[in-house]
Amino acid sequence: MKVCAQCGNQNPDDVVFCANCGTPLGQAPQQAQAPQQMPTGMVPQTMPQQPMQAPQAVPQPAPQAVPQMMPTGQVPMQPAQPMPAPQPMQQAMPTGQIPQGVPQPAAPIAPTAPIAPAAPMAPAAATAKINKGLVGGIAIAVVVVLVAIIAVTKVVGNMGDPSKVVNDYVTALSEGRYGDAIAMEGSSLSDAQKALLANSVVQDANDRISNVDVSPTGKTSGATRNFKVDYTFNGQSQSATVVLKKDGKKGLVDKWKFEKSLLSDISIDYPLCITPNITVNGVTVGADNSFFGYKDIDASCQPGALEGAYSVYRFAAYPGKYHLSLSDNAKYLTVSMVSSSPYVTSTYINVPGPRSEGESDGPYVEPRSVTVYRVATDQLATDITAQLKTAYDSCISTASSNRKPDESCDIWWSSDHTNSNYSNWKYTVAQEPKITSSDFYLETESDGSVTGTVSADAAYAYTYSYNSSFSSSDGSNDGTSSLYATFTIKGDDLTVKLED
Repeated sequence: MKVCAQCGNQNPDDVVFCANCGTPLGQAPQQAQAPQQMPTGMVPQTMPQQPMQAPQAVPQPAPQAVPQMMPTGQVPMQPAQPMPAPQPMQQAMPTGQIPQGVPQPAAPIAPTAPIAPAAPMAPAAATAKINKGLVGGIAIAVVVVLVAIIAVTKVVGNMGDPSKVVNDYVTALSEGRYGDAIAMEGSSLSDAQKALLANSVVQDANDRISNVDVSPTGKTSGATRNFKVDYTFNGQSQSATVVLKKDGKKGLVDKWKFEKSLLSDISIDYPLCITPNITVNGVTVGADNSFFGYKDIDASCQPGALEGAYSVYRFAAYPGKYHLSLSDNAKYLTVSMVSSSPYVTSTYINVPGPRSEGESDGPYVEPRSVTVYRVATDQLATDITAQLKTAYDSCISTASSNRKPDESCDIWWSSDHTNSNYSNWKYTVAQEPKITSSDFYLETESDGSVTGTVSADAAYAYTYSYNSSFSSSDGSNDGTSSLYATFTIKGDDLTVKLED
């Protein structure tokens, strides 16, 4: 700002004349010249010389008024009147004399006092107000940053805490969130092999672990951490060990992988070449869901393959109760489970926890395994009996026609039937065929059909007439038949044939 030396007004830096009084900026203020004092009693004399001419005023450009922002409530100042130009000086005259033709000089005009501009706001007060707000804002920002750092540090610390990892893991198991638990493990199992590890597999809280307690054991620092996990399952206290190993970092957080977890399995032995529909807790499982497979023979399903050959499959499972439903939806064959383990019944398998130290990893020595046997349905026995009756009736009919029945009928036949003295042979069924064994001997054929054998007992009676030159009489007798038959099952079709 430029300050006018004449009136003290503050002007912008780019103006030349004062907006208040018009004085050129940068010049010293003009002082009004007072008229010289005449000696007492002297009258000015007429000067022979020509009077001094007044200097010609040099025209100056009119100053441009610059509008100023006035403080609220103040009245704008009126510009001061410009001072008159000074009069030319006269030579001293004797006291009391007045030159001819010279008018009496007027009294000098006192210069107008400049009007003081309005005082601006004190710079110190404004600066103090700004500094106070700035300091307050900085203080708030510092507090917010510190709170954020503390929160992030706590979150990062918890995320990388191995104790929290194990607690979250066993909590998921106790709540039935098996899918979340296997995701924490980072298992290499395929999606099909995780069939029994979904969140919805064990829905009943009574079928899961409860009262879980986690405590560290051994070293509490380093790259490997051991934890003891105590819990209750099926009304009994159980204990297992979980081992974590540091696996680098993810950002600022330590990563931990499971060296040993609570993951276990159930083992099911299937009859070779037959894959029954086995449902575990509502999930149908088969060979594709197994992470381990074993077969008794390399070339499966060969003609004549025995029912005693098995395929063994193991399915990944967490501690819990797994209800089994077995059905192959066949008319004549079904499956049943047999196990000597106290953990297994005909309807469920209990998995109390992971394998203990030294427990066999083999497919057979396994306390939570079950063997699935294929057995005949009641319908198979009924339909075999019906077909045996039809075949036996045919044997009886043949014999009654005085024709020798097939050897498979096991009906008495002698040379008397060809003797002309014997006639009127008549055979009847005394007892329908009755299966003597409910354990069918089954074999699997290459075309997928199942063949088997069956034994049955039957009885018959017969009458005849005897005529000779010496006598005539009617006779009767009875006998039993031991029947042996083979049958073939292909889908829902059954064929029974008597064998010799």
